[in-house]
Amino acid sequence: MMFPQTFLLAWLGIAAIPIVIHLLNRLRHRTVRWGAMMFLLKASRASVRSARLRHWLVLACRTAAFLAFALMLARPLAGGLVGRWLRGAPEEIVILLDRSASMNALDLSTRVPLREEALRRLAEVPASVLRGARITLIDSATLDPLPLADLEALPELAAAGPTDTSADLSALFAAASRHLEATGTGDAEVWVISDLQTSSWQPAQRAWPETLARLSALAPNLPVRILRVGPSPRGNVTLQLDQARLRPGPGEAVLELDVIIVQDIDEQTALPASLTLNGVRSPIELRTSGYETRQSLSLPLPPDASERGWGRLELPPDAHPGDNAVNFAWSPPPRIEVALRSEEPEAARLLGLAAAPDPRLGRTLAPLPSAALPPLDDKALLVWQGRLPPPETARDLTTWVEDGGVAVFLPPVDAGETAEVAPDSPLGLTWGGLVSRGDDDPLRIAFWEEGDGPLARTRDGRSLDLDGLLLARRRDVVLPPGEAGEGWAALATASDGQPAVLRRILGRGRMYAVTTLPVPEWSNLGRGPVLVPMLHRMADEGGARFAEAVVTFDGRMPASVLAEGPVVPVSGEDDPPDPAVQAGVYRAGGRMWAVNRPPAEDDRTQIEDAEALALFAAAGLPASVRRDLSGGRDAGSVQREIWRLFLILAVLFLVGESVLLLFDRARRPAPVATAQGEEPAEAAA
Repeated sequence: MMFPQTFLLAWLGIAAIPIVIHLLNRLRHRTVRWGAMMFLLKASRASVRSARLRHWLVLACRTAAFLAFALMLARPLAGGLVGRWLRGAPEEIVILLDRSASMNALDLSTRVPLREEALRRLAEVPASVLRGARITLIDSATLDPLPLADLEALPELAAAGPTDTSADLSALFAAASRHLEATGTGDAEVWVISDLQTSSWQPAQRAWPETLARLSALAPNLPVRILRVGPSPRGNVTLQLDQARLRPGPGEAVLELDVIIVQDIDEQTALPASLTLNGVRSPIELRTSGYETRQSLSLPLPPDASERGWGRLELPPDAHPGDNAVNFAWSPPPRIEVALRSEEPEAARLLGLAAAPDPRLGRTLAPLPSAALPPLDDKALLVWQGRLPPPETARDLTTWVEDGGVAVFLPPVDAGETAEVAPDSPLGLTWGGLVSRGDDDPLRIAFWEEGDGPLARTRDGRSLDLDGLLLARRRDVVLPPGEAGEGWAALATASDGQPAVLRRILGRGRMYAVTTLPVPEWSNLGRGPVLVPMLHRMADEGGARFAEAVVTFDGRMPASVLAEGPVVPVSGEDDPPDPAVQAGVYRAGGRMWAVNRPPAEDDRTQIEDAEALALFAAAGLPASVRRDLSGGRDAGSVQREIWRLFLILAVLFLVGESVLLLFDRARRPAPVATAQGEEPAEAAA
């Protein structure tokens, strides 16, 4: 038994009240020996023993009642069968299902996908565990609550089927909180089905404390039962797409395909693969040189596919069939226009040279006026240096980014200026104070993300020269609390532990923030080895929405495209993929979409049980991690409130006291009536 509110145990002191009153009453009486009374005491000694026993029983009942009331106020928790029996049946059981791509890996013991194995175990939960509770399913792909009549049909539901998407467990719990708030359910349980993949749980995510605090406020001591499936598959080979680009030539066009092969062994191996180009399949061999291999393929294209087309590269099935294929599409590269707004002339010159050094390379620069922001519909990248835009402009920028645009913000120069942004600003960003280290002790870059984004390695595996980047000045970045500042993540961190480059993903677009400037007084960023590739990659991200062929890594088609019109798979398979939740090649709105699973789903690291439980312990929610939900060996590991037991005990003790007092009163002789002025016989005696 445990007490989450230990300070309320101070109420145990009230149990001493009946004892103190008893001792005070004894001090009020003095024993006087009187010879005439000795005969009466000897005659009624048996009655005295009985009365004394009842007296001690009454005192014990009163003390126990006070103790029970004090323990009830402390809201104790108990596990095991006692806790389960006392809690009774929950009103509702909310099942949170992780449908991320990693759940498609095969279970090591049953050789079936983890998701299917988890659903099978869930369907076998006996009715005695459910005890007539309502059942609601919320899955990670849709976050929509779905009422269920029973668990037996769960494995056949489309809402529980496989996906190639990622999962956000904090968003799942937020959806559960919204559902319980809408239904007004306070007595519930939450069952979580997940492989505890680190990228899905992200225990350090800022949304966790607020989400679980809200859930705890709706349903205090809500039991959370986590069904863990796994472990990660062994003997698996993962195929990832780096990029596919068309290289036109005077003769035949060539498609340059860069892929990454990740395996469990540090060996050189030859892997048979299948290559599909515009529906024509042919065998191909890939070679590995260790745990991770980057391989570039130059594929001659037939005349009918020299300008646009689609393809698929696939490995044979293994322990995780879902990570064995990549989809790609190609078309002539679009012309990219970069919009630039800068308050500092030297920064504007260097940023313009880095973003669009030569119009003949297909990149042009459009300087923006310092006044109102013109439409950006035809722009791929917005470079904004200086004070952040006002709320009205920020909302327009956010809408543009959600449609696929990319914006990068750099700080103002003046040390006395900070761009104030309302806490609910769509940008979710505020420039803070100026940090100046000088040329003698500059900051360096301690860490940067090399696997993804504008600071990733080059195609041949080389790192950008961030080791040589020196920061004499930078500005702090202040993120407002709550959802307004949610989503920003550091891509590069300075040696003082503060972010140097941040990214926020919004819809189909990206926002970036760089905390220094490419001018000599601030840093050596303006030299070019980092600034040029970084801005070019950002522009390529924003220009992708203008291309006829689009390659995405979200595991599904964008919701905005699905809402605009029909989305048709082009692979011609007997069982075509679902564009809402699965990767594949689709045709929509006159464009070709090659959809791949999110790169984070290829990260097999998982959090420990204790790390998951710590999230809920911080919010006061009892939780357990288990391998089944049938109520077996660890059925009572979840602590449950048992204050009702102590309330019942307190009432029983009070009833017992009343019975003893009534019994004592019934045994007393009735007083004898006397003449006026005389004392009753009992009193006289």
